[in-house]
Amino acid sequence: MNLTVTQFMRPDGRWKSIHLTIPDDYKAKVEEYQSRDCEITCEQLRTGEAAQYISCSEGDFAIAISPSGKKADAALLKMINQFDIAEFDEWLKGMVE
Repeated sequence: MNLTVTQFMRPDGRWKSIHLTIPDDYKAKVEEYQSRDCEITCEQLRTGEAAQYISCSEGDFAIAISPSGKKADAALLKMINQFDIAEFDEWLKGMVE
């Protein structure tokens, strides 16, 4: 499946959409976070590490930090797989109160 990710660029935070191909096994989890108006965003830290987020207008719900490259791909898939809609709803409730 194709996944669109918003990548924030250094040094000024401009952004671009990138498109990744991930296994179809993740489709249900992607649809879950998208049903809550969330998206995947990412950036490269000054350390060279990759930071990836499941983000919504209220903030970043999940964060994965890993080395760049193949390890970042694995961290992204793990973060997507661990998305829990009930946990997100509880987190969101706390953010808007």
